[in-house]
Amino acid sequence: MSSAPRAGSVQMSATSAIQSPAHAVTSAGGGGHLPAAPDDADVAIAQLAVRVCSAACASLAVHRSGTVWCNADAVLDAEAAPEEDPFLACALRTDGLFEVPDTLLDYRFAERKVHGRSVRSYAGSTLRSDQGHTVTLAVYGTLPGRLTDEQRGMLELLTRQALAHSDLRAQVVTLALLAEPRDTGQALLASTAGDLLKAEALFRNTFDQAPIGIAYSNRDGRIFRCNPAFGDLLRFDPNELKGTSSGSLTHPDDVKIMSRELTRLWNSEVRFVDVEKRYGRKDGSYVWVRATTALVRDAGGTPECAVEFLRDISQRKQLAAELLQQQTLLEAVITDLPIALVACDVSGRITHHNRAAVELHGIQGIDASADRYPNAQVPSAATYLVDGITPLSPEERPLARALRGETISNLELVVVPPNASPRQTLSSARRLIDPSGQLLGAVAVVQDTTERKQSELELERVHKELIAASREAGMAEVATNVLHNVGNILNSVNISASLVAERVKQSKAPLIANLAALLQDQGSRLGEFLTTDPRGTAIPQYLATLGDQFAADRQMTLKELAALRENVEHIKETVAMQQSYAKLCGVTETVRVPDLVEDSLRLNAGAFARHGVTLQREFGEVPPIIVDKHKVLQILVNLVRNAKYACDESGRLDKLLTLRIESAPMGVRISVIDNGVGIAPENMSRLFTHGFTTRQSGHGFGLHSGALAAQELGGSLRAESDGPGRGAAFILELPLQPPDARRA
Repeated sequence: MSSAPRAGSVQMSATSAIQSPAHAVTSAGGGGHLPAAPDDADVAIAQLAVRVCSAACASLAVHRSGTVWCNADAVLDAEAAPEEDPFLACALRTDGLFEVPDTLLDYRFAERKVHGRSVRSYAGSTLRSDQGHTVTLAVYGTLPGRLTDEQRGMLELLTRQALAHSDLRAQVVTLALLAEPRDTGQALLASTAGDLLKAEALFRNTFDQAPIGIAYSNRDGRIFRCNPAFGDLLRFDPNELKGTSSGSLTHPDDVKIMSRELTRLWNSEVRFVDVEKRYGRKDGSYVWVRATTALVRDAGGTPECAVEFLRDISQRKQLAAELLQQQTLLEAVITDLPIALVACDVSGRITHHNRAAVELHGIQGIDASADRYPNAQVPSAATYLVDGITPLSPEERPLARALRGETISNLELVVVPPNASPRQTLSSARRLIDPSGQLLGAVAVVQDTTERKQSELELERVHKELIAASREAGMAEVATNVLHNVGNILNSVNISASLVAERVKQSKAPLIANLAALLQDQGSRLGEFLTTDPRGTAIPQYLATLGDQFAADRQMTLKELAALRENVEHIKETVAMQQSYAKLCGVTETVRVPDLVEDSLRLNAGAFARHGVTLQREFGEVPPIIVDKHKVLQILVNLVRNAKYACDESGRLDKLLTLRIESAPMGVRISVIDNGVGIAPENMSRLFTHGFTTRQSGHGFGLHSGALAAQELGGSLRAESDGPGRGAAFILELPLQPPDARRA
């Protein structure tokens, strides 16, 4: 049973209300014994009950006689005695032990007070003697809790001791009242002696059958009587312990403190001694015991001997050591946790918090005088809803809500610590319940997610930048290939133009002008010149030869002009295709997969011919897909170009690039397979990492951007290779429709 601090601390105020007998012995029918008022022995029993049950105070009520109230060290002030004990009536109606673990949960005792302070737990043991006497020994706690089995047994044993003592005192009182001259018959004395023998037998049975060890010793500590439980505890026969000094049985480390406390007891500095020490057993081992020692006084108050009560606490000591180890470990872990932890009791008072809670909430310490949370230990940090603007009332904070029975999980709040910037947090809280279902309080954990939130925002920003860079890189890749193809075509255009220009330079057209001048110079002799002059007669043959030359020049020029026109048309088509992809960037449409693959090949057509790479198409039947053509083309152009470089760098003569289209579980699968340089196993896990490349001229962005683009499309991009020199396959899988369309 939990209690308030003991001597020297604030206790529940209580009194001794020892009343004198109110009734004389009855004479009709033989009469009975008059109950006697509580005395010092009753006080000692009540104080022992306080110690044994770890209570705040105790009361010993003797029916029709009086009640004594005391704490562990003294009888309490009579002026503060309660007018009535709210629990006594129920205890008297109960045979044995009447216990109230938590008065707040029992409507009969809710808000009941004793001595001005609330009692949260109560246990009372009531016994009745054959003579009709009733004794109730009760203990009171300021915190809820139950007695242990050992404490219940001790409380009942002490109640039997009090009842036996009450009967003995009643016998003495009766004998004194009846010992008048008119009542000195032998029959009365015999009756009284018989009652005394009965009381002695009751005491002896109680002593021998007690579940705890009891031993009587003289002032020098030598044991002259002990019960079987005492011997069993130390593994001695009780007769073996007679004459043995308790100091010789005590562990050497405990002798000094025990000797000092016993000296104080015999000097009447304390009413009793209650210590934990080690007693030696017969086999040489030691057992931890809780020893409570008091003095037995004669009628004049002179100490005659000491009585010691022993309880085996070895198991409790072991459990306490293990618990301390666990608590130390738990406290160390909790203290260094990066998560703020705050716990409170059933009244809402904060009982535990760690360093993170101090830093986050500004908690400076535990205020033991506070009554309620959040008023008891108000954190100096302001708390807001997730918007960071709406204040959160104290009643709506996670710890307060958990006390009301709610379970809080990942509640987003904004906490503003003193002199610090706002912090994003996730709070969780729940009640604390013991195995018996008793409410112990509540606990809340608060995780500071500010850095994580900022990292997520930064990651999102970088991701957007990567996407933008990926698009730009893809466009650059496509533009580079377009310009590459245009450049190849322009080479042909240049060659055709050069051939035409060279043929024009070699033309015989200037000779016609010379021939015309020669004929004009002949004037009227032109006929004679053509028929008689050797030069004139050669002119027809010359003109025939010149005509053949002009016809050949014309045919060659037309041929080159036709080729030039075709190359210009090719350039126009290439540019138009690039423009169409640029216009459709970011727009999804239904396309045939083979068309996409062919477009990627067309943009690299010149490179294949130039590097001697053979293309092989393995196109299976697949349905059309709804996709952003630009992104797919960006991925395929990069994969095809990498495959071309891998083939070229391998030095093989049979350079082969295979494009395969087939169905896949998620949609379609496009494979770009080459027989090039292959991929080393140690590089497989890094292929799609930003900045990683195995080519000196590579920038390490193509595959990374391709993988990101595939994820945006709801698909995936992966690589396979049997090792260096054994080629590689890059596999792009795409869904039949965009992810957003599937969710819709």
